[in-house]
Amino acid sequence: MKAVKTYLSVYPFWYRFVVFIIEPAVIIAGGVINAASSTGDYKSGFIVGMSAAILIYAELFGEWFTLGEICVKRGAFGEAVLSSPRGRLFVKRFAVVDVLRKLIGYPLIFVIQQLLVYLIIPEDVNFADALVAGIICAASAMSGILVLRHTKAIAMRVVSYLAMGTTAAILAVPYFSTGVYGVKVFMTVVSALICALFSFLTVSTVIKSSKGDYYD
Repeated sequence: MKAVKTYLSVYPFWYRFVVFIIEPAVIIAGGVINAASSTGDYKSGFIVGMSAAILIYAELFGEWFTLGEICVKRGAFGEAVLSSPRGRLFVKRFAVVDVLRKLIGYPLIFVIQQLLVYLIIPEDVNFADALVAGIICAASAMSGILVLRHTKAIAMRVVSYLAMGTTAAILAVPYFSTGVYGVKVFMTVVSALICALFSFLTVSTVIKSSKGDYYD
């Protein structure tokens, strides 16, 4: 719990409020409204998609001020923090909590959405698709973050956005555009493996960076 509180304290209040509360609420509400619409209102579906996109792209914004800056050796946490063993431990814990928030939080957002939809139209609920959507969002966010953590160049930060969109398209289109069970299972496994790989890389990148020339 202490690690979580420390993690949250790094971000300004307005960022926590928008990204951790408002955006998930919009995604959940948009899905429920879409399910409740007897006419299949495309606008509410559009809100869900755009909210999910904004949510994962907002991760890069926060990354600029935290771990991404550490990995390109700009000392976002400050030299006082990074110059001691405790500071190094703090960075490691922050990296782990950051990954767990994505791995658990993203799927949870879509599962909660489906739970609420179940109360309205039980026959329209699809927990499997919701879980996969969360996994794809997590993998997409981390793909862009990995690019960001490996470069100081401003131009490359545009590439990080492209990486997120490309990862989402490669994983989401084959899964959601087909009704073939075998294809869905295959893409679920692929998405889970890619998400696991990106999770490992995002944590190891921060840990390796914290072992650099910050310490005497």
